[in-house]
Amino acid sequence: MAGLLNTNPTTLRKLLKGENLPSSKILIPLSETGLSIDWLLTGEGEMLRNNKENKAVAIHKSSNENLKPIPLVNAEAVAGFGAESFTIEEQDVEDYYVIPEFRNTPVDFMIRVRGDSMMPRYCNGDIVACAIIRESKFLQWNAIHIIGTKEQGILMKRIKRGQDLKGLRLVSENPDFDAFEVQKSEITGIAIVKGGIKIE
Repeated sequence: MAGLLNTNPTTLRKLLKGENLPSSKILIPLSETGLSIDWLLTGEGEMLRNNKENKAVAIHKSSNENLKPIPLVNAEAVAGFGAESFTIEEQDVEDYYVIPEFRNTPVDFMIRVRGDSMMPRYCNGDIVACAIIRESKFLQWNAIHIIGTKEQGILMKRIKRGQDLKGLRLVSENPDFDAFEVQKSEITGIAIVKGGIKIE
């Protein structure tokens, strides 16, 4: 068994006797067995990992272990991202991404692009990384944002100044889509797009 876990027999005996806790160097090989790390450490829960733990292990084994995994969530899950109490629930996470280019860039979630209003910049099925804007004074004019609205759901548009202080002008990349204004009172949340993954 020690060979399977890629650790020496002495360390394994101490681990099984509870004399010392495993380091991350041991946890990674342990994870390759399919056993739950929580179960190994505490004796609680299921002995075998579930799919979400498998994803977490894959991230932990990444050569970029210091990078924060970014959750990919569906549009319905981020509908309330402007709320103070907004949290991403585990059941809403489709996958996780570890992207070295975002090492120094705050990103809260990733979401799939729907529709073709932002073509050719972003196409249907592309994935974009977003950082939630907590205060409207930090809006970057003419930058692409994800906008949550009460009536139209989640939109992806460039944001420009509205005709007055009560509204914002939302502009598509695709010239077939007309720009329109939305009242700030109709907006439930705004996140700026920090980058994306192109799907060919």
